[in-house]
Amino acid sequence: GVDLNTPMPAVTAAGWINGPAVTPESFRGKVVVIDFFATWCGPCKAATPELVETAKRFQDKEVLFMALTSEEAEDLPTLQAFITKFQIPWVIGYGAEETQERFKTDYIPRVWVINKQGQVTWDSYSPGTLEDAITAAL
Repeated sequence: GVDLNTPMPAVTAAGWINGPAVTPESFRGKVVVIDFFATWCGPCKAATPELVETAKRFQDKEVLFMALTSEEAEDLPTLQAFITKFQIPWVIGYGAEETQERFKTDYIPRVWVINKQGQVTWDSYSPGTLEDAITAAL
């Protein structure tokens, strides 16, 4: 993965669903949580309900949750079903393989936390919980 305490790599996707396209302005003054996942990935499905619960706990704070997948436009019906099934509240970027490579994310699911200064501060392999990492970044 990308080194911790380094600037967040650029986030790009072929398209966005379940919310407006993410731009550099979207991140300003926010803690950013990025979930790299795929609808066909069993561990991703298993991790999603807890992620949704965590997002709910921070919905009134300056935290932007988003997800990225390398799945493409033809997978949109599957992605839409995934969003509905898990009641996902965040925007999802599809066709985001380049971003996944910039984050050096070889395995999914993998969650990253970026602080308000745009530094990568935590990922799924770091000690502590996602909730602790978000709280620390706030």
